[in-house]
Amino acid sequence: MQGTGEDPKNPNIVHCLHANADHSLTGGLCGAAFIDMAFEDYVQTTIGEPAYLSIKKDDRQRMKRKFASQVKRTFHGGRRLYKVKLRGVKDCPEHHILNQHITVDR
Repeated sequence: MQGTGEDPKNPNIVHCLHANADHSLTGGLCGAAFIDMAFEDYVQTTIGEPAYLSIKKDDRQRMKRKFASQVKRTFHGGRRLYKVKLRGVKDCPEHHILNQHITVDR
């Protein structure tokens, strides 16, 4: 992998750039981008689209950054519980949401 670049249409998606033998570049989505999208889909599915969209945009960005820095980048296998802040979301113990935090297993 030579480097990465943001998708101009969606800065949350990162493309990996690979140098070919002829020095041209090709790329595709990095695996990490798929993990980010899966987490966001998981939260949206768990709390419902109306509740997800009611979270302020800045708070959603903060949630995604915390997931990336404190969950995804520190994961080294095995089982572990992680908590990610969901500002403005009501408690829902059956979905592991308490005190505006969702608990993620793994």
